[in-house]
Amino acid sequence: MFKIISFNVPRKELRITGYVSVLIGIILFFIRFYFGIKPEFLYLKVFAIYSSYLEEKYFELITNNILDEIIGILLSLGSYLVIITNDLFEDLKNEFSKSFLIAITLNTIMIIISFLFFYGLAFVYMMIVNLFSFNIIFILIAESKKLRIFKD
Repeated sequence: MFKIISFNVPRKELRITGYVSVLIGIILFFIRFYFGIKPEFLYLKVFAIYSSYLEEKYFELITNNILDEIIGILLSLGSYLVIITNDLFEDLKNEFSKSFLIAITLNTIMIIISFLFFYGLAFVYMMIVNLFSFNIIFILIAESKKLRIFKD
């Protein structure tokens, strides 16, 4: 069922890629938020499913500095790669490990979608949802697996 980490890239390279992404994300985080630098060339028109600054916009192109999104995606994807390449997930015979891996994958996808398509206060709303989504997804997957085990 879970084919995300079964492609032909060695785990060690994925783990290193994850750490490098996290490191770059942290450096960019300090450049953006500690030094307050927002490069002008990163102001681009981006598609927003929902944007809420002074006015609400739905399914429109908006102008936004994408440095925040780059930072968020680097940190999210990098930490995800570090987590999934952990030795705990090597065999995936344990139902807990499978449920955890599926839940963290779906939650990471939701976070990346939030970074790419929700802006302003709408992004804050999505992050509030993401606070609980991992737990809810994990519970639903784990409980559904238990029900399947008991039926067999």
